[in-house]
Amino acid sequence: MDVYQIDTVPSTDPDAHEYTYELTGVRRCFGDQVQPWTSKARRTFEGPASAAVRSVKHTAHRMLYAHAISNVFGVLEHPRDMFHLLHGYSAPPGTEGPGAESPFARRIKPAVYTYVISVDDDTMRFSETAWLHSDCATSVRFAGEFHPRPEGGWDKFSDDTRDEDVRWELVIDNNSGTYAPKKELLPALKRVLGMNIPGFTILALDRDDPEVARSSEACRAYATLKRGVSTEDLQPSVPPGNKTLFEYASERLHTHHPSHLVPRKGQTV
Repeated sequence: MDVYQIDTVPSTDPDAHEYTYELTGVRRCFGDQVQPWTSKARRTFEGPASAAVRSVKHTAHRMLYAHAISNVFGVLEHPRDMFHLLHGYSAPPGTEGPGAESPFARRIKPAVYTYVISVDDDTMRFSETAWLHSDCATSVRFAGEFHPRPEGGWDKFSDDTRDEDVRWELVIDNNSGTYAPKKELLPALKRVLGMNIPGFTILALDRDDPEVARSSEACRAYATLKRGVSTEDLQPSVPPGNKTLFEYASERLHTHHPSHLVPRKGQTV
């Protein structure tokens, strides 16, 4: 049995969630292999403004993954449990919201996720957003992007077919600009996820494999053409007038720990 946690992204899109999934067998499959920062990421996190960048990201990470009353916890025992985890947003009965009215709320969502597998606790953290998962860790077990798809791709699927009547695949890669994991470790990634994600055939592909781009594009095209998702909503966005989590974290640091931030224009330190 594998345990997961769903965190609602605070102060942003109410449909956006961050997932924390406890994995088994990580050390058995990866051994002592870890993926460090790329040279570009190292320049970002060790450059002149690195302390400020890391401080804001650390604060945002803590805010995002903090235990809260809105968090949801569960255990994956059957394929249907994993299917439910990847469903479109579904609001509780009696509430309003796009997920509550969507006929696809209980269908597997065509979406592309970013993820990291942590060195510290063997958890897989993922969401439709593109940062914060690693908390500026100098290394991870693995990182990249993934998306669920019906066997062969979303371009071969129709919503007339029930999800339960389809074989599902998880296309996962090493497309991380921060860590750029070695493609030689993709078989280890496949073994780990095969042990932990029930109901899916794992396709672990290198980021330069043409099938990754083709399949990801078919996934996004299905979301916009068949599920009515706008191009802007392919990635969770901040409603007008709201602040991003990064902005909230920056303000909190500026209030409580102003010395951790980059000086504003005209200021000196």
